[in-house]
Amino acid sequence: MSLKPLHSLLPLSLSPSPPIPPDIRRSALDTLGTYTQTSALLFLLLLSTYQHLLPTSTRSKSQAKSWLSRPAPLIREPYSAVITIALWGTYLFALALWTANSFTAAASLSSPLTSPHLTPNLKEDYLFWTRAPAHIAASLLPLHLALSSSFPLSPLTWMIKRGRGDIIPYHRTHGYFLLTLLGLHGGMYLNYYIQMGFLSKRVRDSDVQLGLMMAGLLVGLAWGSRSVVRRKSRGWFLWVHLGVTAAVLGGLWGHVLWARAYVVEAGVVFGLGMGGRGWRSFVAGKRRKGGKKG
Repeated sequence: MSLKPLHSLLPLSLSPSPPIPPDIRRSALDTLGTYTQTSALLFLLLLSTYQHLLPTSTRSKSQAKSWLSRPAPLIREPYSAVITIALWGTYLFALALWTANSFTAAASLSSPLTSPHLTPNLKEDYLFWTRAPAHIAASLLPLHLALSSSFPLSPLTWMIKRGRGDIIPYHRTHGYFLLTLLGLHGGMYLNYYIQMGFLSKRVRDSDVQLGLMMAGLLVGLAWGSRSVVRRKSRGWFLWVHLGVTAAVLGGLWGHVLWARAYVVEAGVVFGLGMGGRGWRSFVAGKRRKGGKKG
């Protein structure tokens, strides 16, 4: 039995009729990125409000039992991690669907005399749903790096009243989620190139080669993030991790123009984190020297 093309299993069209204007698709994706970042910030604000309104005595008694202070759920509580990622992914899918519906409705309202079958329909646009996972992942990249930031005055650690050690496990879990989105993006684009007959041409283009390079780096990063690898790394894992992160940011900058705003945001967070690590090392060195003199 032959395998069916991916798009034939979904209510999507490789070549929608009428064609989707590129500016409408781009505006919808940009709006989706804004909605995604707003949703993440709103969740953090709600969590911050809860943490700051909680009485100090209650907070200190329940801190050991707090879900935010537990070890990485992906390691010790796999089912809760799967449920959490599934709920977040379902919400983001609904957000993308709502965005597609909104832009489709706006297109029909802008031309009320146009027949319904001549109105661009983003819900059935294969390229929109191919690019949406990558756009969501790129828009969440600044938050992802903030979950691992060593910046002493990190607003994230202040908002949720937890130290860096408590939120690092969620940096890993969130990283696996972003990798899943990017895998979906790459798989759907691969199917698109095969079905349209220009795979051999596109793999020679620099943007696709950058995408393949970043995919390899991210898969290696995910493999190296496993606890058994971190324990055996003898400290080199952190520097390799930081180097790969910088390479991915550079690759994303050259991969597509629309991602550069997110790269700038992520670069600021990354730079603050590197500055925080440098400051901590400087302070630790001063203390060691002071201890030897004493």
